Amino acid sequence: MEHATWVLRPRLLEALPTRGGYVVWLQAPYGYGKTVLLQQWTDRLRAHGWRVLWADAATGSLLEQLGRMLGLPGLPSWALLQCVLTESPTVLVLDDLTPDTLLSLRLPSENLLLGLASRGELRWPELPRARTAGRLVHLTADDLRFRLAEVQQLLADGARAYEIWERTGGWPIAVHVAALTGTLDLQSALAQGVRESLGQQEWEVLLLLSAVPALPEELAEGPLRRLQASGFVQRTAQGFRLHALFTEVLHACAWTEIQESVRRRAADLPLELRAEAYLRAALWRELEALLESPAALDLASTVPSSLVRWCRALPGMGGPWRRLGYGMALCLTGRLGEAFHRLERLAREADRLDPEVAIRAWGLIAYNAPEVDLELALRAVDEGYRLVPRVDPHSAARFLNWTCWPLWKARQLERFQAVLEEARSLLPADDPYVFHPIGYNLAFLRWQQQGDLDYYLAYNRRTAEAQERERSHNLPLTLLQTGRLLLLAGRREEALTCFRTAQAQPGRNFWAEALAAAWQACLERKCEPFERLVTLAETSENPELEDAVRGLWARTLRETGCVDEAAQVVRPARGFWSQLELALSLWHLGRGDEAVASLPSPPYDREERAYYHAARYRILRREEDLEALCGLTSLGSRILPALLSVSELPPHRPELADAYPIEAVLRAGWKEAVERRLDEVPPLVVEILGRFRLTRVGEELSLSPTARALLVLLVMGRELEEVAGQLWPDADADQARNNLHVQLHHLRRALQPWRVPTYLAGNALRNTRVDFWDLEAALQQEDAKSVLRLYREPLAPGVDLPAVDEVRYALQRRVVHCLYQAGRDAAPEEGIAYLERVLELDPTHEPALQALLRHLLSLGHRQAVLRFYRDFEERLREEVGVAPLPETRALVQDYLRPALLDRRRR
Repeated sequence: MEHATWVLRPRLLEALPTRGGYVVWLQAPYGYGKTVLLQQWTDRLRAHGWRVLWADAATGSLLEQLGRMLGLPGLPSWALLQCVLTESPTVLVLDDLTPDTLLSLRLPSENLLLGLASRGELRWPELPRARTAGRLVHLTADDLRFRLAEVQQLLADGARAYEIWERTGGWPIAVHVAALTGTLDLQSALAQGVRESLGQQEWEVLLLLSAVPALPEELAEGPLRRLQASGFVQRTAQGFRLHALFTEVLHACAWTEIQESVRRRAADLPLELRAEAYLRAALWRELEALLESPAALDLASTVPSSLVRWCRALPGMGGPWRRLGYGMALCLTGRLGEAFHRLERLAREADRLDPEVAIRAWGLIAYNAPEVDLELALRAVDEGYRLVPRVDPHSAARFLNWTCWPLWKARQLERFQAVLEEARSLLPADDPYVFHPIGYNLAFLRWQQQGDLDYYLAYNRRTAEAQERERSHNLPLTLLQTGRLLLLAGRREEALTCFRTAQAQPGRNFWAEALAAAWQACLERKCEPFERLVTLAETSENPELEDAVRGLWARTLRETGCVDEAAQVVRPARGFWSQLELALSLWHLGRGDEAVASLPSPPYDREERAYYHAARYRILRREEDLEALCGLTSLGSRILPALLSVSELPPHRPELADAYPIEAVLRAGWKEAVERRLDEVPPLVVEILGRFRLTRVGEELSLSPTARALLVLLVMGRELEEVAGQLWPDADADQARNNLHVQLHHLRRALQPWRVPTYLAGNALRNTRVDFWDLEAALQQEDAKSVLRLYREPLAPGVDLPAVDEVRYALQRRVVHCLYQAGRDAAPEEGIAYLERVLELDPTHEPALQALLRHLLSLGHRQAVLRFYRDFEERLREEVGVAPLPETRALVQDYLRPALLDRRRR
């Protein structure tokens, strides 16, 4: 018979919500199509832009599955998941729930739809609330069973359809299998019927599927696709999965075959699926062999919670590699105390017989313990270092590199450098590990010891390029550090790009991605992301991450004027960044003594020292902090603009303003600082063609009517005596001259508030761009293209003076003459634009019309010729009372007769 497919069930789909805030609960035994219906529902929602996440309680921890999908570290909390899930419209499906399943989500928000599937009751406290609020769609077995019409969609034979429907009671899986196999003896014949309805290849894949949660897309060969088409296999976000009922039937009827299938196909499966298949098929020796190899470390680094579960399914704690992987998984899931205890015990037991395992165990403690127990971390460094001569060079180099962080935390910089140099000496010079991470950590050391920011920034850039090619999970961390260095160098936009790129592929490095998001939000002055980011940081159990995120949140609030809120945000944390922001917030609130008392101790890290000295200077105004800042990095005083505003610098130190953008110095009005950089001052921009606009350093200025008229006359090159006479024609010469000096003084103050002759010296304008001057130059050079672009009427609007009126009239005549000559002599395509503009400025300019008509005639534009001629004819009659010249009429004579005839016919 032909393969059947799962039938769409419109009556059920129409009952399911399509907007957020609802819960869908499908409650029925196996085989009632709960998963199929949820799949069809989510397919529809996905097509309308919803994100779909699907977790199966039967395959392990829901928290672990969802955390992995969302790129969250370790075992996230339900509160954290709630925050992340509601960031964008999301459908969350939780399949195979049981009464014991822990579900601590709150009633979904408008950005979240929740689909639940269970065989029995659920104890989720939110269900009664959802029902009361009218937000629950609850479908039971009676709702899900097939109606006769739906069975008839599967089978063309009406009598057969009725028989199957009646015998199965509408049980969906039974109906489906009966349609496939042709048998109704469902208790004993189900497995045999499925076997007979499939080919051998499909049967083999079905057996394998019964032992794994799902097969990924990359393993979807022909047999798996055919199983999907026949309806035995469902395609979900996690891959292809077998219906739970088929899994039960196969486990009951073909257990030995399943085990043999897993043994044959295990090598084709990814490590994670291979381990899970061994577990589900009860192949304990195979699972133990897999976990008693270095593969245990790969599994621990990718699926730590699953590794813990597999290890606990086996008797005892096993051999060294399994124990090592178990310890690593405990570290990654946040159970550090237990992890350190087990790893230390393993390291001591393996010390003599298996130094490779021992040095890895000590390395894991050294790498993970500094922020929790620095003494333990340093002891691990010492213990592991004894084993360096007994392991291969790569293992030794890896351990030595791991020791950097505790040595840095302990401020043992000489030893820090020594172990890295030793690690580098163990490897060939061209080994990639020498460049990164060993070379990178040495560059970090150079930055910390010498303040060579330029070198460290360049090394970060090279490292990021290499990591991008290698798709390294450390790329977000390098981009984060690059962005922070760029900020110190004052390159804000480049830094923002780094922070955004660090978050481009979530899940690669949680710590770096979270902190990059916090920096981005701070630079963009957006407070909204911080509540979620703080929750993420708290979940990570990393006090330094929480401290940094809270510090950036407080900085964002402080810089947006919410100083009281900023002080509250940092009070729960007492790390460096939180203390620094608390001190700054208290200072802004006028509580100076408390601010000084709240300053953290001088930090060790060079980047932190930069922010520390900047904050301390802001609060205490001691120049020693400025000197410390300028001597801190290879940037010298160029670091100041990233940390302090120019107005905060001491007035007697104008040289410190040299590193600031000239625009900032001008806006601060700092005379001495401006005098040092007069050649950098951007020109004043004066526009008087078609409008009056005055722009200084990107800011539009407003002048009084008298000051505007004075500036226009100066632009036109009038002498001061004439200017005084034009502005005050009724005043005597002395009074007019006195008025002029007063107005010149006010104009200078308006144009150059920093009190340095910059744009107006005496009666001469300098360092000034004027559109009128540009037009004059274009007219002198007979540059018609520029004249056409520049000239706008009226000249100097709002300034009504005889001298200005004279210039207006003369300027228009010169523009008309220039454009007419250019338009007359140019090629038709170019000349038309000039001549049209001439007629706009002087509508009765008949030579321009004649030249325009000739151009249009040469291009064959008959309708345009008639339109321009008739408009000109009517205007000439209305304004002058005469007709166009005979030679003008002759140009269009041949076109006028047909047009006149056409008009008469109409």
